[in-house]
Amino acid sequence: MISTMRAIIIVVGLVMACVLATFVWWLFKETGFEPHLAVPANGAITLKGEVLCLPHRDTRGPQTLECAYGLLGDDGNYYALRDETVGTSPSGITTIPTGSKVEVMGTFTRGESEIYASVGTITVDTIQTEDGSDVAGSETHSDGVITFTRPKDFGLAITEEQVLVQKVIPPCELGFEYCLYYLGDTYEGTNFESAGIAIQTRDELTTESVCLAASPEGYADMTPRATSHGDFYGMSVFSPIPDAGMGHYSTGMQYRLYVSDTCYQITERVGESQFANFPTGTIQEFTEDDRAELFERLQAVIEGIVLNETGETLMLPKE
Repeated sequence: MISTMRAIIIVVGLVMACVLATFVWWLFKETGFEPHLAVPANGAITLKGEVLCLPHRDTRGPQTLECAYGLLGDDGNYYALRDETVGTSPSGITTIPTGSKVEVMGTFTRGESEIYASVGTITVDTIQTEDGSDVAGSETHSDGVITFTRPKDFGLAITEEQVLVQKVIPPCELGFEYCLYYLGDTYEGTNFESAGIAIQTRDELTTESVCLAASPEGYADMTPRATSHGDFYGMSVFSPIPDAGMGHYSTGMQYRLYVSDTCYQITERVGESQFANFPTGTIQEFTEDDRAELFERLQAVIEGIVLNETGETLMLPKE
């Protein structure tokens, strides 16, 4: 009789343990919580990992699309990244695309976020990609249709606040979903201001013919200068797309890309100050050759866009 009772108690205990384990697994799965790993002490830290948008703690229900830049460390923990030097000599947090492997040096402060799955914040002194190539990495559009590559001396922003180049003529017009903007120092000491590529979807342009032909905003009755077609896409180009104001101006062009029932607007531009407005001898002139060189780099980024479904790259429309 005693042996039977012991057996019953053991069986009941095992069942309860299984039920508890199943409940804990479900809780972690539904809420996004992970069991705690070892967390570093406060203070100086050097850590390798992957740059990403920090996941939300609570993954139930609709998710907002903002990107809180963070690091998935090689130790398995998520870390928020903060840069106190933005505006002076930025460490470049937001210039590195998500998915990049990096090494971060800075100061770690423990403290879990109520919103994001992080164990604390690293105030960044330096952040470096692991490879030494001229390409910093690639980024896939949030809809998964296209991937573009960012040169190493270009930044990447998905919000206006992340653009580290603040000029009268910004590198990208507001409304962009992705802004690739020049961060190099080749043209320092000239009247050059900014250069960038703005990528956004035009959901209201629902067919290929409308997407490729609709005039750019603010330019009534402008027609494409040229079009091109691949096996799975159509593309057009509008130019020139100028802008000016208070001694500053920009030149550029706008591409439309229609693929997978989606219309993408890709605008490239270079901004400058009026050279004649500077006292003689104080700066060098940003020349036509300089401008052409920079536009060639911008066009190389656009030409390198990959259609993820087919692996096809783009043939830019040319007159």
